[in-house]
Amino acid sequence: MKLPPHDPDGQCPKCKGEAARTIYEPRIEDDPCWYDRKYNPPGKWPEHEFLRRKCERCGYDWPEACADTKKTEAA
Repeated sequence: MKLPPHDPDGQCPKCKGEAARTIYEPRIEDDPCWYDRKYNPPGKWPEHEFLRRKCERCGYDWPEACADTKKTEAA
């Protein structure tokens, strides 16, 4: 899955809110909630490490690439 690069100043894609938390998510095998991330909803979360952004206004969350992700893995 190709991810957009991390944008610390980016807006929420759902409500255009400007405040979002950033949480590092390790590889899926290291995550105790991997099943929920992989299958609910299908395809929303990558199986490799990523940054989870969560809007403080509406609660929507979305993945972005880590800063040290290879350029070929990021969008």
